Amino acid sequence: MNSFVVASHIEIGANKPALIRSYQTRRITGSNLDTNMPIVQAMIATCTAPRYMAPPHTPITDTGINPAPTRRLVLEPGLVDYGTAKNNPVRDLLYEYRNLFRDTNETMVIISVGTGELPISDRETTAAADMAGAVANRCAEARSWHDKFEHENAALMDVGWMRYFRFNVEGGSGDVPLDECKCEDRVKQVTSAYLARHDVRKRCVACVDAVVGVLLGR
Repeated sequence: MNSFVVASHIEIGANKPALIRSYQTRRITGSNLDTNMPIVQAMIATCTAPRYMAPPHTPITDTGINPAPTRRLVLEPGLVDYGTAKNNPVRDLLYEYRNLFRDTNETMVIISVGTGELPISDRETTAAADMAGAVANRCAEARSWHDKFEHENAALMDVGWMRYFRFNVEGGSGDVPLDECKCEDRVKQVTSAYLARHDVRKRCVACVDAVVGVLLGR
């Protein structure tokens, strides 16, 4: 199966996007990246918040959480979350699809899953206020790219050549603090409530039908 992940490549004085692929392409991946990078390293790169995650040489607990995280003022070279540069790489997904399947005329199904509504809580400390502000800006940026993508590809969607589904938990997640790993039950509750909405259920059914249709060649 062809797959790729998007990260940011931090170098001295530079912050560049890096697309790590399981397939060959002529598009630049990122300078000085290992073409045989282990899957786990690529996965970690997509979720490493550069100013809040422990550096690679810092000991971590068996839960994978830095026992005493501190805000890092200087970004160390390496791969980090692409949210530092772009917070909804749906355009990159379409570009990759067109390069892989340029000779096909089959319907494409794009499923986009957002990170949810801004997780701010009254329980947040002052020290986390700057991070909460950054999260708010990135959520807004993700919504903006979603709107742009829908507008740019409206013609393809109208004729049925593209099926696009965006899922993003809305409403209720605002009272989940930034350390949401400690609030698993609340996250499940909010997500379940979102999935129970009539409009969301309808989109889920349509999404499944679209995927099944492609798989069965309908």
